[in-house]
Amino acid sequence: MKKELVLGFGRLSRLRFMAYFNLWHLLAFAPLTLWALLATPEDSSLLTFTLATVVVFNLVALKMAAQRYRDAGASGFWSLTYLIPPAAPFIYLILATVPGDRDDNRFGKAPPKSPRWLLIPALLPLALLIWHWITLINLLFSSAPLLMAGMTL
Repeated sequence: MKKELVLGFGRLSRLRFMAYFNLWHLLAFAPLTLWALLATPEDSSLLTFTLATVVVFNLVALKMAAQRYRDAGASGFWSLTYLIPPAAPFIYLILATVPGDRDDNRFGKAPPKSPRWLLIPALLPLALLIWHWITLINLLFSSAPLLMAGMTL
């Protein structure tokens, strides 16, 4: 693995940012979700593991956000705005949509061209969101005759 990717120096393209962020999110929170489903109410280690997961996830997210800011020519210190909870989704959207500098900038060389297969993990949340909306609309339309007849779901 490259030093820049591990240590957080250098720049990160939009596609790599979205793909790495989403894969890291899945890697960090899927086991936690499974553990939460299987845990007993008196299991106090779940809270400790949850807090540790959130701290590590945010540190990695800050590193990736700093790389994206550097790719756009801004200081990596702007990534600290990601720690403001209501702002985090908006910061993600901004970092995922604002293009970086095409050429080298003061923060390093331009990131390499991303392979096309990174589109799958990068666009997975969008695909899941669309799937959830389709499911919700289907549920509403399929239950509409029941609701009109006064029946409950």
